[in-house]
Amino acid sequence: MAITKGTQAAAPEVIKPKDLFGSGTATEFPPHLPNAPFILAHHPKNWDVVGGELLPKLRNFPVDPGVNGVDAQGNSNMLQQGAMAEGWTLLDPNRVGQYSVGTRVRNGIHWHRSWVVLQHQFGTKLPAKVDMDAYNDFRRKLIADGLIRPPSEGALALHAAKLDSRVMQRESRADSEYGKRQLRNAENAVDDFDSAVLPGGETPTPKAGALLCGVAATDRDACEASSDKKALRAALIATKHKTVERTIVARLEKLGA
Repeated sequence: MAITKGTQAAAPEVIKPKDLFGSGTATEFPPHLPNAPFILAHHPKNWDVVGGELLPKLRNFPVDPGVNGVDAQGNSNMLQQGAMAEGWTLLDPNRVGQYSVGTRVRNGIHWHRSWVVLQHQFGTKLPAKVDMDAYNDFRRKLIADGLIRPPSEGALALHAAKLDSRVMQRESRADSEYGKRQLRNAENAVDDFDSAVLPGGETPTPKAGALLCGVAATDRDACEASSDKKALRAALIATKHKTVERTIVARLEKLGA
């Protein structure tokens, strides 16, 4: 039987891919998400203890159109008025210096504080690098320039109450090495606070459980009538009632005026 020689198939067409890299230089954008610019603000009850001194704790108020009192055009008047009504001091960068910077990310701008440097590697966010010396200098200058007042008597008492409450919480969970470390940290925070606000030799604020003038710390009338600052601080630590807490803070504010 004769075998017929087949026809050889045509060579496939070779298609070269387009230049995928182009003529420009590729840019690796930080993997952070875009966000809104912000206004820095301070509330008189919020303080940080840094190396034996009290510095104002600052918060970002985002100016995001259509959100939290900011209108669709980005006007933040309502946001500012609401914040000031709650006791916040808003920091105008025209007075205190520029405190925010925008870093370009893939889909826009990521706004952050000027002393913060975003860190990333291989498309993964890393903890930001913070120039704490610059940040603390900025906060000191706010007080030195009179833009933020030093902490009041009531603010100090409230801060002391929070620290002592944290110690008590950690004491109940100090049955592991981690819990013991957390307790030591809380106790060290109390010591740092006392060294920052108490003159040499003065007795630290009494711990929770103290009584005010022989009356339980839930007695608002006793709190309103007392002029004993140390007893008021002790009562502030002991009470678990928000209304009494506000009464004591108001009384301490008046006594410290």
